[in-house]
Amino acid sequence: MAFNFIRAAAAGAAIALCAAGSASAAVNLPALKIDKTQTTVSGLSAGGFMAVQLHVAYSATFAKGAGVVAGGPFYCAEGSIVNATGRCMASPAGIPTSTLVSTTNTWASQGVIDPVANLQSSKVYLFSGTLDSVVKTGVMDALRTYYNSFVPAANVVYKKDIAAEHAMVTDDYGNGCSTKGAPYISDCNFDLAGAMLQHLYGTLSPRSTATLPTGNYVEFNQGQFITNHGMATTGWAYIPQACQAGGTATCKLHVVLHGCKQ
Repeated sequence: MAFNFIRAAAAGAAIALCAAGSASAAVNLPALKIDKTQTTVSGLSAGGFMAVQLHVAYSATFAKGAGVVAGGPFYCAEGSIVNATGRCMASPAGIPTSTLVSTTNTWASQGVIDPVANLQSSKVYLFSGTLDSVVKTGVMDALRTYYNSFVPAANVVYKKDIAAEHAMVTDDYGNGCSTKGAPYISDCNFDLAGAMLQHLYGTLSPRSTATLPTGNYVEFNQGQFITNHGMATTGWAYIPQACQAGGTATCKLHVVLHGCKQ
């Protein structure tokens, strides 16, 4: 999934945060010239659910917006694994959207999470494949309803007209569109990463077909920032040369969260 977002984000830095795996050549992430007001988050499946959690709970950080592929509402499971694998995936009729909205407002008023007023200026891009057999479209419908309480309708795009299975969708790479399986990237003749980033940021730099310099990919030590929270020891960042130390650009940051089996 990170590959697709990186390919479309020619003008900014992209970071893929990982929840599994390890590597040996990781470095501490260098200081970067980032406009923190231009920070967004997205994810697929488990990463999509987590993107919503971050967008809502840390809305001061991610006020710019979020992209969600096959995810669900904030606090959907309410701490229950039965809910997580039931109503939040296969049986969306049981999602208590109004209760989740109420919980969000209560926690924000108590200072447990950031103020919901931050979401008023957010952009949100939602995607659900019509063939998704893992996180049913009804779950994403509930997410759309949830966001209605916090984000202006004009700021939300919800695309659910492509016959895609449970996957990150591209226009030129991956499994057949109706296939469910590793690496959960499917060629559906639609540039989902590009569409999402354009909604979040506006006009993008022209898409490049050139081979990207390998030095722009950085495997970084996630333990520099967080420990004992189920994260992998490393993550990956794509840092355009203009955004690297000594570069001339002030860059945007897009955080990408992968799915369970990616």
